[in-house]
Amino acid sequence: MRGVAKRRVAAGERVTVSFPVVAARDLTLVDERLRTVVEPGTFDLTIASASDRPHQRISLTVS
Repeated sequence: MRGVAKRRVAAGERVTVSFPVVAARDLTLVDERLRTVVEPGTFDLTIASASDRPHQRISLTVS
């Protein structure tokens, strides 16, 4: 993902981070005709310290 960086957080510390998600840039895929498109649907974003240790999930809906 673009605009995402690691941030160290001490045990018990809470921080707020944000980054923009622009559908036309960040949620594109290549379709069967090799066109770059944004398809409607629900995208799940996961915050994790490792791929097998998710901490929080949010959903983003494109219509």
